[in-house]
Amino acid sequence: YDLDISIVDLKQVEWRLDAEFYQPEYLIGNSSIIEHNFSFLSEITEKIDVWFVWSMVSEYTNDWILLLQTQNVDGFFVKLENYKMINPWFHKRLKKSQVEKWNILIARSWSFGKASIYMWDEVINSSDIIIVQANEEKVNSYYLTAFINSKFWQNQLYRFASWGLQWHVNLTILESLKIPLSSLPFQSSIAELIQEAHKQRELSKSLYAEAEDILL
Repeated sequence: YDLDISIVDLKQVEWRLDAEFYQPEYLIGNSSIIEHNFSFLSEITEKIDVWFVWSMVSEYTNDWILLLQTQNVDGFFVKLENYKMINPWFHKRLKKSQVEKWNILIARSWSFGKASIYMWDEVINSSDIIIVQANEEKVNSYYLTAFINSKFWQNQLYRFASWGLQWHVNLTILESLKIPLSSLPFQSSIAELIQEAHKQRELSKSLYAEAEDILL
């Protein structure tokens, strides 16, 4: 039989002893990252924070300030379907949960570990979402978003994830995850691809709505 096993030197064993932590796929991915220039997430960001994680149903309104929840976080881009709104005084109170342009949003649960980059000027708010602000002198926000949505990040996240009724992203673990740092020109080329993808996505929505109108 072919056995999918890992053989790990006892001197290299970390604080975890469970077999799940040493799956071959996780070890291979970790080796691939440390072979390159890398930094821990905490070293290349200005902010990693999650604030309001409790119910705020009583603060919902039909207008005012857009509120993003974990189901609005998708791979790369925010989904603006089925969003909620909150009143402006509650928004002002939730300073740490406010989302600004170029913030990276990571789903704490639900769409576990997916990341979207917020691309609009309007300051909005969030619930149960981890907000990451990149240090642009060290890493491009788009490049960081792309890596967070890659299997190399996801494997790190699943390896260290907290278990419960749902998966939850632990902030302390998040800060210690490794990010390989390519050259800034290469990072910029990744950013251009994502920006073009967003442009084409918005165009497709517009054309689809136009086609619906013609059909009706």
